[in-house]
Amino acid sequence: MLDLDELGDNTTREAQLECLLRKAINGAPGWVAIGGNFRRIGQGHPLAKLSEEQLNRVREMRESGHTLEEIAGLMRVGKACVWKVIQGRRRSSTVAFYAPPGGFTAAERQFVLDRLPDSRKRLIQMAAAERKARQAQPSITQLSSVMQSWLGLPASEGR
Repeated sequence: MLDLDELGDNTTREAQLECLLRKAINGAPGWVAIGGNFRRIGQGHPLAKLSEEQLNRVREMRESGHTLEEIAGLMRVGKACVWKVIQGRRRSSTVAFYAPPGGFTAAERQFVLDRLPDSRKRLIQMAAAERKARQAQPSITQLSSVMQSWLGLPASEGR
């Protein structure tokens, strides 16, 4: 539940919700970034190894000619982590909105989602389409049985 006491007692619920929306779009101290898939991203993610400041330092060090091994040693992370940051495979998600650490109530979440800018709504729609496409992909077992039937082979029995 979001604490809106900072606005004072005589503030209307509408004004409180508008303040909530501003924080959800622009961020606020302590709030966490949420990606298009409705999961935490960036340094607010529980498994994040590097802060935003450290990420910038990694990129600067690489641009100045340091090796992956040197950077990994200085940052106390693996070489693969450094490589993924430099290649844009880590921490390259776009923020859809920000949320308080405890999350929103269902009503607050719906209020924010209904009023997000179109560019951020498209980000959420693209993430949903990607999830749907991944779910629609056939498994290896399904592909194997299709290939067996095409080749006229008997279906394999369970292991």
